Amino acid sequence: MNSDVDGRTLLEQPWDVVIVATGGTPAPPRIPGAGLVHDTWDVLAGARRLQGRVMVYDDHGGNQALDAVEALVRGGSTVEVVTPERMLSPDAGSLTASGYFSSFAENGVAVTVLRRMRAVARTPEGLEVEPGVDGSGFREHRAFDAVVAEMGTDPVQELYDEVRDSSTNLGAVDFAELLSRKPSR
Repeated sequence: MNSDVDGRTLLEQPWDVVIVATGGTPAPPRIPGAGLVHDTWDVLAGARRLQGRVMVYDDHGGNQALDAVEALVRGGSTVEVVTPERMLSPDAGSLTASGYFSSFAENGVAVTVLRRMRAVARTPEGLEVEPGVDGSGFREHRAFDAVVAEMGTDPVQELYDEVRDSSTNLGAVDFAELLSRKPSR
């Protein structure tokens, strides 16, 4: 609890049950130039205070990108939110989404749908983003001062991978047994 543990420590102790819950990290875009892209976690935590024209790319569909857009607008940025979906943030509830969209309209946030981010490159004008349309060869090039992406979460799984083969259940959880407090097989 609230301490670092390695696989050796877990395997040497006579534990009755070990639950590995290591969390995750922001998933990066898997495109050329991904190192130039900030994640929404840093924007929301205040670790990145971006200025100027900022593109927020949402390939996740929840509230995270919408929250980042609001934080950027409050910080004085001009924001465009881009998504490969047919609609913005399909997993955000309609009541919640209406508040975001009102805020976006009041703050001049542009919304572009049906564009997948294909690449980012540094140019003398800033960052050049190459959005495209899925199933098409269409590409365009757009300039921004910063790019933020919400791609979901990648699991931190090194510890899980290290101890899985030594576990009695090989990492598979039988939830009925777990909830009934029966020993895992």
